[in-house]
Amino acid sequence: MERLTRRQTILDLKERLSRFERETQASRGTTMPTDTALDALLPDGGITWGTLIECFGDDGDGADIFALRIGARMLRTGGAFVVVDARSEFYPPTAAGLGISLEHTVLVRPANSRAVLWALEQALRSRAASVVLAKLGAIHDRAYRRLKLAAESGDCLGLFLRSVEYQAEPSWADVRLVIHPALSPPSALGRRLQIEVLQIRGGPSRSTIEVELTDETNDVRLVPRLARATTPRLRVG
Repeated sequence: MERLTRRQTILDLKERLSRFERETQASRGTTMPTDTALDALLPDGGITWGTLIECFGDDGDGADIFALRIGARMLRTGGAFVVVDARSEFYPPTAAGLGISLEHTVLVRPANSRAVLWALEQALRSRAASVVLAKLGAIHDRAYRRLKLAAESGDCLGLFLRSVEYQAEPSWADVRLVIHPALSPPSALGRRLQIEVLQIRGGPSRSTIEVELTDETNDVRLVPRLARATTPRLRVG
């Protein structure tokens, strides 16, 4: 029964992806700016196609919204947005509000963890998908390596949402970020997040930035350091 479930998941995914063959693949470059605060951290000033990004955070911390906003920027080239949603937690109106076309969204809900990995590998390897989003728990090193090779083969961006309990595990991701609500006061423009950089291949690591997610424009902009200060200076005399 498990083999049949997994096979049916893959067949269904392939059938839906066949409608979204990318037309821009040959013409675009290997790196694409996201026009967000993340670009300043990346060595090439943008995301290289074939990259895997891990966003660690607890439910409600903002990791999912941050990932969706990055994904929305990358989907400007066209192609499908594939969501592997084994827990049935994906809320399409949120994605639509961030500018992601639901007509180009493929939602897959595998029945078990093995089917999740199969669906992810097939989607990342597909030339029809531009961005693949999934929540991941514990994952074996060999299976993770297969996902990395699939992303490189398909020139696809993989966005993986993970609990902070997995941040110490070995990983094949190119970018690893821990995301929490910022300690500074909220802005009238939107919410603020604190992002700890665990790893960026070829870029900085173990650094921390603060970003603001603006509601009106869906931007992700860097908060200047002076704007983060929350302790008032004491007047002397």
